[in-house]
Amino acid sequence: MNTRKPKIVTAASLFVLFCLQAMWSVYTYHMQYSQLEERCNVVFAASMFRDIMRRTKGTIPEGARIVAGKVSEDGKDDYVPFQEALIEYNAPVSLTQFDSIYQTFLASENIHTKTIIDKINLRTGEVLESTDSAFRAWWGTVETEPALLRRDSTEALRAIIVSPHKNVFSRLGLLFIGSLVSMFFVGWGIAYQVKIILLQNRIAELRKNFSNAMVHDMKTPLNTILMGVKILGSGKIDHDTEKKKKHFDIIEDKCHHLLSLSDKVMTLAKIEEDKLILDRAEVPLKPLVDELVRHLSIRTDKQITFEMHCPETEQVYADPMHLREIISNLIDNAVKYSGASVHINLSCQTTPNETRISVSDNGFGIPLKDQALIFEKFERASAANKRSLRGGPTGFGLGLTYVQQVMQAHGGSVEVESIEGQGSVFTLIFPLLVQEISFQLIPEMT
Repeated sequence: MNTRKPKIVTAASLFVLFCLQAMWSVYTYHMQYSQLEERCNVVFAASMFRDIMRRTKGTIPEGARIVAGKVSEDGKDDYVPFQEALIEYNAPVSLTQFDSIYQTFLASENIHTKTIIDKINLRTGEVLESTDSAFRAWWGTVETEPALLRRDSTEALRAIIVSPHKNVFSRLGLLFIGSLVSMFFVGWGIAYQVKIILLQNRIAELRKNFSNAMVHDMKTPLNTILMGVKILGSGKIDHDTEKKKKHFDIIEDKCHHLLSLSDKVMTLAKIEEDKLILDRAEVPLKPLVDELVRHLSIRTDKQITFEMHCPETEQVYADPMHLREIISNLIDNAVKYSGASVHINLSCQTTPNETRISVSDNGFGIPLKDQALIFEKFERASAANKRSLRGGPTGFGLGLTYVQQVMQAHGGSVEVESIEGQGSVFTLIFPLLVQEISFQLIPEMT
């Protein structure tokens, strides 16, 4: 399946989700900003009224009275604006005191920010007086509606709220954090679901490739067996004892090969279900390897030289059947992934805590980027088509997976060292029998 389309759909979904979230965040911010601006104007008007009350005390002459916001003196209404009347009665506005009143009212509304009070000429826009004459307005400020001090608009009062966005974000902080967290989990959920879908598609593809590889790998030995049976049954080689024996050996080897494949599948299934039971014993290594080499000469036409550097009495504490299979797998791979002339070296070494069995070859080697994948289940089956096009061997892809799983079931491990074009070395590491370790430690303690 082409994985490009699900990835594009996922990316598009996440992008749309991000855009919707951004639009909602911007809308919410502007709404809160407008509410803050409106609230600052309301507070400005209330502060102006409080400042007028402060300046009125002891300023309005006796007999003067307020009529609809205008001053009437001695029964004569001249309707002078109240602010202008206070100025004429020597009660001008104090920007510092007004700023203090305004800050107090803003704090009561939970608005904490710097403010600047300006006295301006409303006609020309000139700043006549300011609590901060060095300040220059820029983006991120709120200016209140001006309040007239003189009816000819030559003097008016305004307030500038600096950095109001900090107050907006403080009000929306938890909302934004919750929104971002929700967006993260929604995005993570979408990505995770797509990952599962892609994984399921990959598993389905692996199963398909495995089935194809299984049929191919089983057809070859079956055809060989069928051909051998036909030749033996025809009676044409009854007089040639050597040829008859060779055909019987080939048939026997192919039967063992099919049986080995089925055993690997069953063993891996048991390991995955934690149902594998190992029948461990001390297995002599040399007879086992000699038998494998003898069968190997029957299965291939390549020129093989084999060296063994291991004491005659060397033994390994393992399950005999599985030990034979895992060493056989490593030798088979050495032959498959080598040229016409194959050199295989098997060596073993016993340390105080473990036994190491190494199988090295002069084959093609494994690229560094592929060394992390060779133990993956069905890896070779998933690449069967590519390798068959290059003339390489095909198969289940279970061999090295089987080796690794069996070694882990023994409490050991398998290591690989390989250089492309120079060959590979696979090392099986078995822990020693507990009784042997104890026996080795007792003389040292005494």
